[in-house]
Amino acid sequence: MKQPLLPYFRATAAIAAALIMSHVSGCEDNTEPEHYNDAGNVSALTVSPGAKSLGAADTSASFAAGGGSPPYSWSVSDTSLGTVADTTFSIVTYSRVGSTEGVNVVRVTDANGWVAEAVVTQDQTP
Repeated sequence: MKQPLLPYFRATAAIAAALIMSHVSGCEDNTEPEHYNDAGNVSALTVSPGAKSLGAADTSASFAAGGGSPPYSWSVSDTSLGTVADTTFSIVTYSRVGSTEGVNVVRVTDANGWVAEAVVTQDQTP
C-alpha cells in the first residue's frame, strides 16, 4: 500500500517557510551571551521608516539604516518604480521614477550580509 505524500509535503513546506522567514526578518540581536563574538557584537540591522506612501505629488523619501555593521549597501526591488542614490551611507534617498504606481521594496544590507527592508507604496492620487 502506498504511503500518502501529503504529510511529507506539509512538513517540507513548513521547514522552507521557517528558513525563508528567518532570512527575510533580518538578523538577530547580537547582545545575548551566546552571540557576543558574532560579527563584532552589533545590534540588529533596521531601516526606518519601515513603510512610506508616496502620493502623486511626492517624488522622494529618505530612509535610514540603524544597527548592523557599516558599510551599508542599498537597493530596490523594482528600478522601474524608483531608485536609490548614495548607496553606501546610512541614509539614502529613494526617488520615484515618473508617475508610476506600485509597491517597491527598499533593501539595506550591512557588512555582515544582514538585510532589513522598507516598503514604498506609490499611487497617483495626491
